[in-house]
Amino acid sequence: MFIFVGCAGGGTSSMFCQKIVKEINGTDSNLTAAFDHFETIMKKQRGYGEAYDLVFAYGSMDALKGYNAFEFGKLFDVVLVAPQVRYLLPEKQQLLRNYPTIVREIAPQVFGYMDGAKAYRLLLDDLIALDDERAYRSSILDPTKAADKNLEIFVLAGERNNSALMRLREHWQQMGLRILQQAYQLETLYDFEPEADFDIRLIFGASDAFSKVDLPKIARRIDGVIAAPIAKGKIKQVSSWLKEYQIPVYQMADEEYYDLRGQADLGLLDNFLTTVAVASEFTTEIAVADLEVEKLKPRKKILFGLISWDS
Repeated sequence: MFIFVGCAGGGTSSMFCQKIVKEINGTDSNLTAAFDHFETIMKKQRGYGEAYDLVFAYGSMDALKGYNAFEFGKLFDVVLVAPQVRYLLPEKQQLLRNYPTIVREIAPQVFGYMDGAKAYRLLLDDLIALDDERAYRSSILDPTKAADKNLEIFVLAGERNNSALMRLREHWQQMGLRILQQAYQLETLYDFEPEADFDIRLIFGASDAFSKVDLPKIARRIDGVIAAPIAKGKIKQVSSWLKEYQIPVYQMADEEYYDLRGQADLGLLDNFLTTVAVASEFTTEIAVADLEVEKLKPRKKILFGLISWDS
């Protein structure tokens, strides 16, 4: 079970998690527990999950944003909001509304005890009840990419004033589609209240936006990629990842992109748009393990005065 405890800056939640874990490991022979900063646990979630029964993550409550809600919703069974930041509770519940994660304010009498034994006794029953509630929510929630938005297409290394892309936009507008164009920013991509209503949002970004760090977050929101000719190398580099995330790619040829009259093959692009729309309807949010998790280092143990390591 993974529990995130969020406070104002991460300091008091760190102390709380430390004392809880110490109490569990020192007194409860049926459970093993660990704690660490939430970023470390997210990177090494598989290792923590295999090694411990209860994993406590600490950090600032402000760390939960729209662009990482998937990571939180996929990993954490419970998000506990410290009393001093209880005003953030509705916002964080809204961010995780499509995931089975339970978001609750941690009771002041529990968080206020920096006595691990008292806090653990008060917290244990709550955790059992919250775990049951998450199991129920997991059975009824199955979010898809298309559940809360229209189509998002990343235009990789393309220019807004490129004649072919301008013609494509005009063509889709003539079909009655509302087109919104924006420069890429991760926060903008996860903005559920954009500047205007749209059917298709074209997001223009450079090739370096598809880094190993950001690609998982981008891939969860975009539905397709239109790549300018200059991005061929980057598409080749990340093609296996995009395939695993089930994101269709349209690679523009030189003659399409650089035709000053804008004579892109609109029929092929219309077919691509149909492919993107169908894929979006049936694709659930995906995690690709090779991009998103790291192995946990083996735990050090002391046996008969000697150091040994778990395999």
